[in-house]
Amino acid sequence: MLSLTWNAVNWGKKTIRVTSANKGGPAWRDVPIHDDFFDEIYSWFKSDQKPPAKPKRKRKKPPAVLQMNLRPIIYYHGHKITCIQTSWKGALTRAGIARRLRPYDLRHYFVTTALEKGADIKAVAEIVGSRPETIIRHYQHVSREIHRAAVSKIPALDPET
Repeated sequence: MLSLTWNAVNWGKKTIRVTSANKGGPAWRDVPIHDDFFDEIYSWFKSDQKPPAKPKRKRKKPPAVLQMNLRPIIYYHGHKITCIQTSWKGALTRAGIARRLRPYDLRHYFVTTALEKGADIKAVAEIVGSRPETIIRHYQHVSREIHRAAVSKIPALDPET
């Protein structure tokens, strides 16, 4: 996620193109952007279009549009972020979170919540770059609840009850 640049955003379709890990699946996937986050990311984009501070030394730079498209979406002091460990730990401390929480846990939360809310397993798998079988295997507890909820929607056999 930290390697995403502005050219990965399709403003018309409200998607972000994410490069997949090299595990034999598709090379990339287009992930829909939640409407609330779309407004936020658009404001980031507009903010990033403002000219950056003048560089200390003269460099030949590409045209402004190309330069903007290649800028990372998430950066620190104008530079691409390569490691979030220190920032992550600081954010947890400031938020008062003492338990062990990894960035990967956010992915787990997304998958679990989406499945609990009734999202299609295949769609969730595509969004996170997994196979449906893998999602079912890793999130069996949620899939059992989904199956139970599906069965509970069947009308009672005895209409009197």
